[in-house]
Amino acid sequence: MKNDPIVQQVHETRERLAAAFDYDVARIFADMRLREKLVGDRLKDRRTSPNKPLHPSGGSDDSTMDTSAPAPR
Repeated sequence: MKNDPIVQQVHETRERLAAAFDYDVARIFADMRLREKLVGDRLKDRRTSPNKPLHPSGGSDDSTMDTSAPAPR
């Protein structure tokens, strides 16, 4: 597998953050939630936005298909 510098940086950051909180997942998430509150409205809640493609796929132009919810099982 090729060594990707971006993946390596993500792994190093993850390790540094985990060590800073003594590998306590509850503390890591508490810090994450605090940081989310600090940035406020700069974060977008994806749960309230329709899932639209960034680029047209070139597929069917059938606009009657509802893509806002998963297909029933």
